[in-house]
Amino acid sequence: MITSMLPDNWIAVSIAYSHVSKSLLFTRYSHSLDPFTLQLPLTKSMSRMLGQNNFDFNDANDELVSIIQESKKTTSVEVTSTVKTSEDRAEWWGQRRALDSRLEKLLLNIESKWFGGFKGILGNTDIAKDEIESMKLKIGNIVTKSLSTMPHFNKVSGSFDSNDIDLYIIVLMLQLSMDDPRAAENVEDLTWISYALKSNLN
Repeated sequence: MITSMLPDNWIAVSIAYSHVSKSLLFTRYSHSLDPFTLQLPLTKSMSRMLGQNNFDFNDANDELVSIIQESKKTTSVEVTSTVKTSEDRAEWWGQRRALDSRLEKLLLNIESKWFGGFKGILGNTDIAKDEIESMKLKIGNIVTKSLSTMPHFNKVSGSFDSNDIDLYIIVLMLQLSMDDPRAAENVEDLTWISYALKSNLN
């Protein structure tokens, strides 16, 4: 099994794209937990959980290919051989910085519109089980308090118990940085899907 081959301090994540379901498929491997797989849809709107998503795989792929092609063009002999004056160099560096900006925008779009709170699956920290249990109790209390203020809460079958929270949702939460400007939004993504999954099962 792949986990037995990994060094103790390693985390491995495999990523694939399904053209059929239009989803990213992740499998995360570590020593402390069994491997788990996450299917992240890219074209299906997840509304409350991930927000409206109108940025699909083809959009991202087309932009990345365009950036790579234009980058190769700017570093080709045909182009660099014509860069001779200070004005030429300024223009050339301007083109390179513009490509950097496009790549940054592309990666930020992927992070915010596709991953949201689920970017924790790429985290490189191996979480201890006692830390997971502690976080599970805290999140359960927060969710219960939040739901109690909602008019439709009493219509949900049963109350929200911390055991309703999927183990791997907690792992993803613990991978997130609280210094991230989107930290609250990312945790909210994961907390809400825990509630949604529990409601659907009931």
